[in-house]
Amino acid sequence: MKEEKDARFLAIVGQQGVLSAKPDVDLVKLGRFVCDDDLGILKVDPGLAAAELVSRDHSLSQAEAETVQQAAIKVYCPDMAP
Repeated sequence: MKEEKDARFLAIVGQQGVLSAKPDVDLVKLGRFVCDDDLGILKVDPGLAAAELVSRDHSLSQAEAETVQQAAIKVYCPDMAP
């Protein structure tokens, strides 16, 4: 089940044509981090939540972080959609 979700997440991110230089394992870690949102930042301020991803991985642009975030919400935590 976990591998299935990871594959779906990577497929969505891959369709966006960004982040191809990042290893899949790193992308999955970032995607899962999005859903470890104890404070509920995603629902309150998705832009701030994406900025948190950028601060976690400085090689991401804000747009890339938003792509990761949107894919993660779709696959890992649809209940957290803003």
